[in-house]
Amino acid sequence: MWSMMIYLTEIWNLDIILSAAIINGFNGVENIMPIGMAFFVDAFMGEYWMLLLSSLAYSCGLGILAILHIILSKSERNSCPANMRPGCISDLQKFLFFMALTLKALGVCGHTASLSSFLGRQSQNQTPTDKDDDQIKRKRPGKFGRILGRCVIVLLAILAIILLSFMPWAVNFGIPAIGMVVATLLFVSGTSSYKHAAPQVGLLTTVLRGFCDKGVVIVQIQTPDEKAEHVGLKLPKIFARMIPWWIIFIMCGVVSSIGDTYFLEQANNMQKGKVGGSKVPSFILLLFHNITKFVFSKLIAVVAKKLYGKGFGKSIFPIGVIAAMFFSVVCCVVAANVETRRLELSNELENSNTEIPMSMFWLLPQYFFLAAIDGISDYLCGDLEKVSGYSIACFCIAPKYSSSVSTYLRLCTNAAFGLGTVGSSISVQVADKFSEIGRNSTSSWFQETLNGSHLDYYYLTLAALSSINLVLCILVSIWYIHQHHKAMIGEMFTTPAIVKMLFGMIFSFHIFSLN
Repeated sequence: MWSMMIYLTEIWNLDIILSAAIINGFNGVENIMPIGMAFFVDAFMGEYWMLLLSSLAYSCGLGILAILHIILSKSERNSCPANMRPGCISDLQKFLFFMALTLKALGVCGHTASLSSFLGRQSQNQTPTDKDDDQIKRKRPGKFGRILGRCVIVLLAILAIILLSFMPWAVNFGIPAIGMVVATLLFVSGTSSYKHAAPQVGLLTTVLRGFCDKGVVIVQIQTPDEKAEHVGLKLPKIFARMIPWWIIFIMCGVVSSIGDTYFLEQANNMQKGKVGGSKVPSFILLLFHNITKFVFSKLIAVVAKKLYGKGFGKSIFPIGVIAAMFFSVVCCVVAANVETRRLELSNELENSNTEIPMSMFWLLPQYFFLAAIDGISDYLCGDLEKVSGYSIACFCIAPKYSSSVSTYLRLCTNAAFGLGTVGSSISVQVADKFSEIGRNSTSSWFQETLNGSHLDYYYLTLAALSSINLVLCILVSIWYIHQHHKAMIGEMFTTPAIVKMLFGMIFSFHIFSLN
């Protein structure tokens, strides 16, 4: 689905603004909707049924896209030129297309809301004996085996990307659909062995009740010795303290959204890169992005672990957001410079539709910084194991006691990122109208074609907004640290603490007088 921008601009012949709006809209929904899905999982359906229905929805969505492209291919053969293609697409085909994207989005949302909790439930209460533990260690591959396995996976991914780049669109949609159907059948085959949990009142409902009550709600948590324990948590206050961070984090979603849209359209209008004399498809940028993103997510995990070990757990989330905003500024500035150079070469050509004599490898620096943003964002929005330090950054509760709280905080952070993805379409419209003030429509930064547009101006605008957001992020971090120190000092001078200190002084004086 990474190449949907090319699909909409080439197959459907849509302009770049509308294509980007469609893609960013559905990508944003995939990040926002899991909050509601998690509520349905907790209160009504359970993880199993949500996973099953979302898998079916995802399979149906990709299947409809494959069938729809076959129909469009037949229409193209039946005298439907590219410049007249939007008029050849019927209302039914448009309805099926958006229904397919909706089903795909529902499938992604369902998996995001229920997969991690479902896998965690299946691994509960598994206490292998010493004999079983020795057998597991003997069966575990060594360091060389793990490295070899990862290399094989990377090589297979490269091979798959190269092969899919030469396949028709129907195959690109059909193969993932078939794979998802097979995965769903395998999932259903193990139904009898799964651990199920009855629906109950979810944490989201508890938090909403807490806002209407005294602000303190009672939550049942699981302690390390597997004993249920009820603890009073100021959950509304916890979520309220995260609102400034979520507002700042929206800008990361705005910058990240241009990677699947305008960056990809740039690569499609440039010369294919060459490796060893042979051309490589633009899909290689996806592989580079994903590998770099994985490296950055692991790197910030190591940094977070070191900070947590030195007692700076509360600084993990602020540092992550500041780093993401810094890379956002650098990414937009680099992208603007590359686009300026590309437009200069385009203006030198007599035919604007001619391929720009500039290698797509010029886009590698901006994809590198984009991968840094996405890697850090994935860590902050990741699963419970990755965000253990993030839980401490939000409130003073050990992460092993707060899996459900961390789940909803993670989903809210993911939703803030999704709001930025949706908001990128709004920012394009605002920039488009702003560039037309006092001028005609031909002076707009966004035209029907990429070569007629001025994306470099838009990238510089995003760089300026990201810089302002970075300053706000630093100010919020200073306020956050100040509030934390203020709370620590306040705890030192509470009545119980003072009484305890006085008793300690009296006891010490008594011991000293006896000596």
